[in-house]
Amino acid sequence: MTLLSFFHRTLRKLSTTSRDHGHGSSGQRARLSRLRRDLLPTDRELDAQYLDGAGDLHDLEARMRDLNSPRRHTYGMFRHH
Repeated sequence: MTLLSFFHRTLRKLSTTSRDHGHGSSGQRARLSRLRRDLLPTDRELDAQYLDGAGDLHDLEARMRDLNSPRRHTYGMFRHH
C-alpha cells in the first residue's frame, strides 16, 4: 500500500467513523471532507471544477464534449496536472 492510498483510506475512515458513531462535531467532519477534496479530489470533483471554469456557453459545451469523449482518460488516485 502506498502512502497516498493509506492517507486516503485514513481520511475516509475518520470522516465516516465520526459520522457513524456520533463522535466529533459537524465542523470537524466538514474540515476533514474539505481536506480530502483538496488533497485527493475524485474524478467527479475534478470534472465539476473543469466545467465550472467555462467562460461562456460555447466553452461549456466544448468542455462537456471533452468529458464525454471515448478517448477521455480518468486518472483515479494518481493524476498528473
